[in-house]
Amino acid sequence: MSGRPSSLRWGLAAVVAAAAACAPEPAAQPTESPATTVVIATTAPLTPSSSTAAPSTAYPAVAGDAVGSWVPVVLARIPHDPEAFTEGLLVDGDVVWESTGLYGSSTVRRTDRHTGEVLASEPLDRGLFGEGLELIGGNLIQLTWQEETALVWDAASLVQTGAFAYEGEGWGLCLLDDERLVMSDGSSTLWVRHPATFEVTGQIEVAREGHPVADLNELECVDGLVFANVWRTNEIVVIGDDGAVVAVIDASALEEELFASPNRDVLNGIAYDPATDTFLLTGKWWPTSFEVRFVER
Repeated sequence: MSGRPSSLRWGLAAVVAAAAACAPEPAAQPTESPATTVVIATTAPLTPSSSTAAPSTAYPAVAGDAVGSWVPVVLARIPHDPEAFTEGLLVDGDVVWESTGLYGSSTVRRTDRHTGEVLASEPLDRGLFGEGLELIGGNLIQLTWQEETALVWDAASLVQTGAFAYEGEGWGLCLLDDERLVMSDGSSTLWVRHPATFEVTGQIEVAREGHPVADLNELECVDGLVFANVWRTNEIVVIGDDGAVVAVIDASALEEELFASPNRDVLNGIAYDPATDTFLLTGKWWPTSFEVRFVER
């Protein structure tokens, strides 16, 4: 599962009942219940099509039906808190917003884009396991793993201002456009939600050459594509159009560089910086974030 270090077990799920205690008055927030959930079973395309969108120079052009094979080229190395169990990562100018996981130590935090210094951090309730994160306007939306609650934070103050309810697990989150949030739950399905209501509006089945790709974790949306960490691997899959994987990124060289950090866990954390046209990659308990561009292998 997304949030879990490989050495932990599923028994921690017993604390999920504490999630409700951290949410504000539910009547003031849009929520989702079994009676009102809208699920569209047919595949919703990821538009605009990656074949027509002008690509960033941060990654190669997507070529037809062939699945690209990409690797990261490191441009800079930035310190990263080695005690941060990274679950969500995003760049906002000179700030990197980060969600960290684990029961009892989950946080939402603001860090310096250039130095990695933690500028502000707010702990989650001990019964909540922080997961994917996205910035919408002046609000941060932070998923929780099994607590079926998305926390809404005021980005300026890091004060929680609301919450959304959802069914199932929360892993990764990214904003595809003004009307579509993409959410992963650890399966091969990406759920499309409305950013204002968190209501499900569609779903995307992700497959590589016809085979489902499970364990989709942290997400980043760029140019109509979804970049997704694959849990327990050093791979990032690039998803386009109707859910087909258009490229696979092998980031194993980054972990190999961290051989002197034995306590690190898996690669997880991908954020695009439009100001520099680069990506930031890091992992759970990694001491370094890598600024990279992707190139053909």
